[in-house]
Amino acid sequence: MRLRALLLLLVLMLAAPFKGAQAEPARLALGGSALTPAPAGWWQRVFGPEALELQLALDRPVPWRAFLVGDPARLVVDLQGVDLTGQDPAQLFGHDMAPAIRWGSFRRGWSRLVIELPGPYRVARAGLQTQGPEARLRVALEPVAPDDFSPRPSA
Repeated sequence: MRLRALLLLLVLMLAAPFKGAQAEPARLALGGSALTPAPAGWWQRVFGPEALELQLALDRPVPWRAFLVGDPARLVVDLQGVDLTGQDPAQLFGHDMAPAIRWGSFRRGWSRLVIELPGPYRVARAGLQTQGPEARLRVALEPVAPDDFSPRPSA
């Protein structure tokens, strides 16, 4: 009986460090991430604001959401479990396609990326593609008339 109690105590002591342990946060691979003009017809390149595509390369799939807010027009992307510490938005390829890009912690366990857009846009497509352990979040944005811009009330 005493031996079983001792073994149980030993097992509990060894398991204690793992109880509060959390998985390492996901990381954004800046080298594989970009804000680029989306393929479009020649008329869009000549006459109007270009469609844009945001691609974020992550080392694993994570829960996410993307939405638009106004005043000024911005794309907001929330990523759960992603650590953006030490990464500079100015290093994102194509950062100059937008008036401003910023990111950081949003709330416990979530990071937020905010891209100020050069005008009113709509989210045409958004999705997370996985290949092996890695993931790529793509958000395609198309320019719209100011009357067709429908952002969320607030972020």
